[in-house]
Amino acid sequence: MLNDAFQHYHEQDNLNNYINSTYTQYEVEMIKKYKNEVSYEELEIYKDKNIYQFQFVDQLKVKSLVLYGCFSIVFDKVPDNIVELTVNECKLKNILGIQFMTKLKRLDLSNNVLIDIQPLYSLEQLQSLHINENKLVNIQPLSTLKQLQSLSLTNNRIIDLQPVKSLGNLLSLDLSHNSIKSVLCLQNLTHLQSLNLSFNNIQDITGFTCLSSLQTLNLDYNLLIDISPLTHLPLRSLDIYSNRIVDVCPISSHQFEHLFMSNNYITNAYLLSNHKQFSDYSLNNQNPPTKSLILFQKRLKAVYFGLKNLNQLIMKRTQKILNGKQKINVAVLNLKMELTELLEQMISKFGLL
Repeated sequence: MLNDAFQHYHEQDNLNNYINSTYTQYEVEMIKKYKNEVSYEELEIYKDKNIYQFQFVDQLKVKSLVLYGCFSIVFDKVPDNIVELTVNECKLKNILGIQFMTKLKRLDLSNNVLIDIQPLYSLEQLQSLHINENKLVNIQPLSTLKQLQSLSLTNNRIIDLQPVKSLGNLLSLDLSHNSIKSVLCLQNLTHLQSLNLSFNNIQDITGFTCLSSLQTLNLDYNLLIDISPLTHLPLRSLDIYSNRIVDVCPISSHQFEHLFMSNNYITNAYLLSNHKQFSDYSLNNQNPPTKSLILFQKRLKAVYFGLKNLNQLIMKRTQKILNGKQKINVAVLNLKMELTELLEQMISKFGLL
């Protein structure tokens, strides 16, 4: 037992010497501080103001690293064995150097202040990427990440989606809370199963006809009128709250598990009212309510034709007066009678007034 203890001490002493000779004093301190906090090759570091480099985690045999609230992070020295990296709430402005972490499969850089993500271009093994709550406008560097299956870029300033069209392996895509107008380039994503485009400026979803695997779709708070491109998609869950949709006939045959479409202008909601399969179904607060909208349309149509007939009648009577075929008193009396008759017909037929 004494020999075993001596051997263990000797090995530990060699390890310490190796660490001291290989790493900087800062890295040695970090290794000693966190060596007992590694669990199943994972290390989570929260709000450590002293963290600015993390090459030291190589010695800790960490494959998954979470850095939260560490405000001095730089990527000039990076570990090469990390497979999963999360850097949240760290006020990141620059990720130069992260391009050398080529083994990364999962990366989360959410809740920072990133504008430039050019260094991501070389991370070709990435399968999951989240860069939510940043200041992204240009996402061109993502076009090379062909292995991506999950991409989330919510709450940024993105307008152009062209770089996404090359990501044919995507299964899940979240682009909510951006400034997107055109989604035509998404038509190549035929493996996509879940798509969130809520809180954008989208009017046309023509390209969606090609999304043959799409099951979950969120288009809340956009400018949609026509949803006919959704007709033949295998949707199970659909959110189209607060748009300008009038006709829901294109989705009337879908077998939804979830459907939320309040705050629209829908006139034929009855097409969906008998669908007993809904576990979550909402048609409240149509704007205006469906019955009121139908009555309003009828009244508007009646007023239009009434004014059109009135205009023709006035022109006709005026011409007769000018031609001297009628005396003015008689003409006024005839006009009054005809106007009264026209109004009575409008009231009787359309329930006006």
